[in-house]
Amino acid sequence: MSNKQTRIDSLFEELRNIKDQRLIKQTEEQILAIWLESEDELIKTLMEKGLEFMKQKEYRNAITLFSEVIVLKPTYSEGWNKRATAFYLTGEYKKAIYDIRNTLKLEERHFGAMSGLIAILIEMKFYEEAIKQLEKIKYITPNRKGVNEQIVKLRTRLSC
Repeated sequence: MSNKQTRIDSLFEELRNIKDQRLIKQTEEQILAIWLESEDELIKTLMEKGLEFMKQKEYRNAITLFSEVIVLKPTYSEGWNKRATAFYLTGEYKKAIYDIRNTLKLEERHFGAMSGLIAILIEMKFYEEAIKQLEKIKYITPNRKGVNEQIVKLRTRLSC
């Protein structure tokens, strides 16, 4: 197991036991930062430029760069995840879902990808599937604020 994977596994173990919302957020941010890491300088550069395009709302340019990352390193989950985010922000939900699914194949605990998928599913009114994803997040981070409330809210929508 790689050092990166060991660090991620350790943080996920901590996440299951943390109750303080501030610490949950900090731990999730640490995990996200580790996922973004790459030893490949070209991947790092492409990701940095892609993220800069995202900040500037230049989503097409970001998609182009994240697509290059995926071609160069298809096992790098953040290439898929960031491109999914860009597709989501351009309203291309099917493409976003495809990339989210690839992200989750590479890292099944990717709560960021799950959150993106939940947003799309709710927007498309696929509440049952959104609840399933929320249950997965709840398993990963049992004490994350708002998850139970969102599940109840979606179950209420289903029963109407």
